[in-house]
Amino acid sequence: MLSTMQTKVFKTDGRRLFYHDEGSGRAVLILHGADLHIPGSWDKAVEALLEAGYRVVFPYRAGRGQSDPHPVFLSLARDARDMWAIVDHLDLGRVTLIGHSQGACVASDMVLKRPQDVAGVVSEDSASFGTVRNAIRNLKTLERFDAEDRTLYDKYKSTLTFLGTPWDYPSDHNVWRKLMRRAGRRADDEWKTQQIPDPEDAPIPSEGKWCNAPLLVFAAGRGRIRQNDPEAVALAKSLPANDAKLVVVTKSGHGIHEEQPEIFNHETLAFLEKIGSGAGKKDDMK
Repeated sequence: MLSTMQTKVFKTDGRRLFYHDEGSGRAVLILHGADLHIPGSWDKAVEALLEAGYRVVFPYRAGRGQSDPHPVFLSLARDARDMWAIVDHLDLGRVTLIGHSQGACVASDMVLKRPQDVAGVVSEDSASFGTVRNAIRNLKTLERFDAEDRTLYDKYKSTLTFLGTPWDYPSDHNVWRKLMRRAGRRADDEWKTQQIPDPEDAPIPSEGKWCNAPLLVFAAGRGRIRQNDPEAVALAKSLPANDAKLVVVTKSGHGIHEEQPEIFNHETLAFLEKIGSGAGKKDDMK
């Protein structure tokens, strides 16, 4: 899907940012994670959004794809500034942000700095809005696995240990994706995608409802945590928005939009339909 879409380029601060822009409905800005070494990873999500009538803008953040890296270092603030530059350049108005992992961290900076311009946020397995990852790491190795996942764990235990994530979800899809990403990553390119603290980063409050936009949070249960487990209930109560929903996807690793696209797309489209009247051009809100 993305590979067949026209690639456009926009210049900001003397650097080139490449992006895709398809559709003509309400605007959705997808903020991918730290790397994009597997082609097609967002295809099913993008296809579902376009078929539902949304305008999809997919930028390649600094240092990814063909987009130029930031000079000296990369930070949340610089990434967020790039994303707002694209939003303003395309005159998207109040935009819904879909962020995966590090991309959701960029979304949090965008929300905190320009809350009036965010119609909604979808966060996928990112600590910036909430995840159960640390709770999973603290569980005993086989605790809460069903029979199917226990078998998969026995199959991939040594591989996950080699990858440094023995606690991760041992599905065929997740393990092979991790291996392919590891093989595709070039050490000399690491500096382009590693974010470091920046005085301009918007600090995330440790508590309170700091996200004023409707919020949908996906958390990967990695075979162990389910929607009604105590860890999930506690996370749902702590989400940083008054209008917030948590979806725990038990049988998934970090890339829920890849591993469980049916769940991801269904929940995301329902969320977008719910907030539809609040998105669009700024003039619509007057």
